[in-house]
Amino acid sequence: MLEALLRVPSRDTLALAVTQLEVEPVQHRACEVALLIGNAIVDKQPESVAKAMEQVLEVTKDDNFKNYAKHLIAKAKQTQGE
Repeated sequence: MLEALLRVPSRDTLALAVTQLEVEPVQHRACEVALLIGNAIVDKQPESVAKAMEQVLEVTKDDNFKNYAKHLIAKAKQTQGE
């Protein structure tokens, strides 16, 4: 299911990926998918991306994922003019 979300990156598919962050067997992949979708939509949906990346930061143990989530949060804030 998670791979299918990548076909149509949007606020809705990002939200669906985030719902899987707490599901242990797919948590790592859900983080990855959320990051990929977030990257694709950050310029158009910065607020949604920032919120989702905060949730990724709460669950991921992967340092690369943490760093990229922080990057997307910064980009989202920049896009919002903060």
